[in-house]
Amino acid sequence: MAKITKKDVQPVISKLHLTLQWKKEVRRIVEKEMKDISNSFIKSFMDHPVTKEIKEGPNGSNISGTLGGYSNLFGFIGFHEGDSPIPPLENLFKKYSIRIYSRRGNTTVNIEIPTLQDAYSISPMPWASGRSWARGIEVGISGLGRYLAIDAANSRSGEGIQVSKKVRGGTYTRRGYLSPLFKKYKDSIQKLKNQFK
Repeated sequence: MAKITKKDVQPVISKLHLTLQWKKEVRRIVEKEMKDISNSFIKSFMDHPVTKEIKEGPNGSNISGTLGGYSNLFGFIGFHEGDSPIPPLENLFKKYSIRIYSRRGNTTVNIEIPTLQDAYSISPMPWASGRSWARGIEVGISGLGRYLAIDAANSRSGEGIQVSKKVRGGTYTRRGYLSPLFKKYKDSIQKLKNQFK
């Protein structure tokens, strides 16, 4: 049996070292770029009129235009006074994981982010846990004609109630919210990943 010398294994060691250095450099680049992409996504979410309106609480104005300028989303959706619906979504959106695979000279970058369904699951309607208010912003929320923006003891938000009969005209106006933000987010991530294909 032939003796294996350091000279024999040096090419293998050099190649392995090069691969590890390459993976380390790729990770450095991806982590830096992904941090910028993630921060941009969260800023877009926090700057969205719907997010701002809900953050204003029961005394905010309808800057999103979803209610025709009447009352505000916080009261209309029926959040309880003191609720903070935005931080759980903001914290979710800060999460992502990066994995770098390198084999036979090929590098694969895998980036996992929360999904729209994850966002919907942590944004339940206060009065219907099986429905998401964040999704409702886009697909519609019924009851605007029966919504009265008044200070009432039985109001969850303290700023409005739903009554049995229609008391006003107008309908809820659907608004793009998380879906377009996520599409832009995922497109940016895909462009980053394509750099290493």
